[in-house]
Amino acid sequence: MLFDYSMPRITGLDLARQVHQIRPDLPIVIFTGQMDSFSPVELQAAGVVRVLAKPVTRVELAAALHEALALA
Repeated sequence: MLFDYSMPRITGLDLARQVHQIRPDLPIVIFTGQMDSFSPVELQAAGVVRVLAKPVTRVELAAALHEALALA
């Protein structure tokens, strides 16, 4: 899954936690402008395999998705 950290009503990390409970095998990529908002331990526990700093280039996005799909 790929989603932004900042969303209405829920953070990307909270959504990642919920998704990870249902599908622990699904790799999650989050992109954000707030790189210091979470710790590596929180990310791993939520199933997040990669965090991308905004703005994200197409090359960075493609590499992150490729990496995540290789883990699936």
